[in-house]
Amino acid sequence: MKKLIALLFIAALFMQCSDKKTGSNPNETTVIGLFTPYELMPEIVHKKVKEMKETNFWPLEKDGKIEAGQRLNTTARDTLSWTPDFMVQFDESGLAEKVIHLNENDDPYESWIIKNEASYPVNAIFFVKDSIAGKQEITKINDTSYRWKIINPQTDTLRSSGVMELNENRNYKTFQFYNFKGEPTSKYEWMYNSSGQLTGYTVSRNDTVRMGMNFTFNEKGSWETQEVYSKITGISETNRYEYEYDDAGNWTKAVSFVNEKPFIVALREYTYY
Repeated sequence: MKKLIALLFIAALFMQCSDKKTGSNPNETTVIGLFTPYELMPEIVHKKVKEMKETNFWPLEKDGKIEAGQRLNTTARDTLSWTPDFMVQFDESGLAEKVIHLNENDDPYESWIIKNEASYPVNAIFFVKDSIAGKQEITKINDTSYRWKIINPQTDTLRSSGVMELNENRNYKTFQFYNFKGEPTSKYEWMYNSSGQLTGYTVSRNDTVRMGMNFTFNEKGSWETQEVYSKITGISETNRYEYEYDDAGNWTKAVSFVNEKPFIVALREYTYY
């Protein structure tokens, strides 16, 4: 449902880790982040989610309301730099086990299969159709640092690597990329407000910010506005969102507005534990 920064060529490198084990707490939450299209901007939803599906549509005005019209196809989403339709399955501890990207006919065309141990993923394989296209290995450095290796599955050689640092609340703090020679490349840095909500992130290279996003929130804790900006081109765009919610307080319909005109309608379906 969200606008993406273009050219995030290895987006699936990010994690939301927790050593907290889930039980029957009514205040439980699930993070839609790691290995999903939301990994750069994790979204916290209520309850223990077993499966979630998100689909995106062009807006259709009907009887004074904005409804879901024709479904976006993959070409349109790529042109708009919009998040793909997807389905994510979680284990009982809240870690993603499988993420499937869907085309406009609900056919899978890409997927992640993730192996989790303890409180974090240790291995993830990326498939395009039935062919392995990528592989990642994650190791724990300490309680707030994790090392990632991105492996070429055809040659079993290192493509790139990175180190993720978490803050005191175990949310993303920084991620430093390195090329296969171990030389630093891009760096991501996340910002939060006093309530711990993600307010934005930046992408820098050689200590110079090149692009980023900023967020504001509504009274239910959902993103109300999303600004995408580029320091390279000087271009920025702000999307505003309106929502409908289910009984758990999670949004099931989101309408994106650009210049106060309806732009995209996203629908969600949840299955809870």
